[in-house]
Order: sequence, then structure tokens, then C-alpha cells
Amino acid sequence: MTPSETKRMELFREFPNLQQAMEAHEFVFGGKPDYTEYRRVALADIRPDIADGIYYIYEDGSIEQYNGQNPSAEVKYIGVKCGNHSVAVTLHDIPGDEDGELPLLPDTDKCPKDSPHYSWDRNTDTYRFNAHEDFDGKGNTERLKSYGCQIPLNDGEWIPSAGELTIICMNLTKVNEALEKVGGDKLLKWTWASTEYSSGGAWTVYFGSGYFNNYDKYSSNVVRAVAAFI
Repeated sequence: MTPSETKRMELFREFPNLQQAMEAHEFVFGGKPDYTEYRRVALADIRPDIADGIYYIYEDGSIEQYNGQNPSAEVKYIGVKCGNHSVAVTLHDIPGDEDGELPLLPDTDKCPKDSPHYSWDRNTDTYRFNAHEDFDGKGNTERLKSYGCQIPLNDGEWIPSAGELTIICMNLTKVNEALEKVGGDKLLKWTWASTEYSSGGAWTVYFGSGYFNNYDKYSSNVVRAVAAFI
């Protein structure tokens, strides 16, 4: 990077909020940087220090923290960063039936009767883990594919886990606002998680209220794919 770019990057590391970084630049160096030049930052450059919040992720791989005034062209994902977890949300539901819904599996014949990946242990009648703590949507989706999942997914995208859906729910107002501003579909309906409850069921969330439940895998719900963010 050029010395000027290095200077701005160091300020952005210290002040992940763009407005604060610009104010610090003006205070220290006596002038405002060019906002259009300063706005976007390569994800790889700020990955260790990225602040919690909502981000626009652009087609070219650059990102900027959502502030309601961001350029909306060429936005590919809405990024959500919450503590040690993050996820990139696609702009639209995967097309389904007339209600926009899809079954997670056409049937459950290929599912193991029991698995350490199921949140419910039928043998001990107890939960193996809290579904909200499952962040392995990618691994879950690969297992579902091996059971016969036919949901069409783009390369690098997967069905979110219950944990990934949880951090989206925690930031839903801003996520939906950011989606709407770029022409995406707001998250509103019953939506599949890739976290399995049992051989026959998997977790879902109703974004209208944040309520989680489990449904038969051959039932139909909306699918919103996600991808890696940080």
C-alpha cells in the first residue's frame, strides 16, 4: 500500500466506524480524506480488527460497514459480524414452490437413525447440544447432501446452521433494512436451518418473531443461503 493508504488503514483499524476514522484523520492531519477513496476497504486488510455490525459485501470482495448511505450497486451479500461469529447473507431466498418454499429432504430414508450431529439424543431423551451454538452450516449442508438434499446452492454457499440464523436474528432489523436498500428480499418467513434435530426433523426459525422450532425434513420452508464472511 502507499503511505497514504497505510495511514488511512491504521486509522480504520483503530476506529472501525467510518465517521470516527474520518474525524480522527481531520484532527491529526488537518484535513478530511477523500470519502470516495476512503470508503471501501479490502476484507483481507481489516479481517483481524473488524468491528461487530452489518456490512455490505461487494462483488469485487471489498466491504464497508452499513450506515444507511452506502452505495447499493454491486452488493453481493449482507455481512453480519457478532462477537467471534460472522456470516454473509444472500440477497434472495432460493426459488421454491408457489410459496417460495422447499423441503430440506425429499424423504428421510437415507438419514441415520441416530447421529452425534443430531441435537436430540433419542436414546437418552436429552439434548446433545444447544442448537443456537451450532455454527457449522457448511458441514451440516454437506451431510444433508449425502442424505439426498436437492436444494440448489451456488458454489461457496450453504444452508445456515441454527447458530448462524441466531446471529442474523439478533441483528434482523438492520439486516432487513440493508437488504431492502439493495433490492434484496427481507427475511420474514419460516426458514430452514441445516442443524438437524433428529433423523426425521431439523430446526427452523420464524423471522417474524425469532421463534425456533423443529419440523419434519420433508416439510417445506424458505431457504436463504449464506456464505463465509470473516
